[in-house]
Amino acid sequence: MYKEIKIVYTDSLKEEIIQIFSEVGIEKYINLEGLQSTWNKTFKHLNNKIWPGTESMMFTVLKEEESSELIEKLKVLKQELKDGVALFVLVSPVDDII
Repeated sequence: MYKEIKIVYTDSLKEEIIQIFSEVGIEKYINLEGLQSTWNKTFKHLNNKIWPGTESMMFTVLKEEESSELIEKLKVLKQELKDGVALFVLVSPVDDII
């Protein structure tokens, strides 16, 4: 069984996430940059002078047993973030890869 891991993040976190991927040996992933998003009104402003930037999403598919270290490191990163910096990790099972 495999796990699909999607990471939605504020663009300023890109290098930190790539470093985590490197630490756990992930070389294959997809990064979608410049996504526009809206969150709770008190969470952030949308790409303006007060709060510049956009979000991105990285995703990868790993064997289930390989995914746990990545997930743990992303949990630690999320706990260290300041309020208003987005990092959401979605983990889904993958039955088949064709």
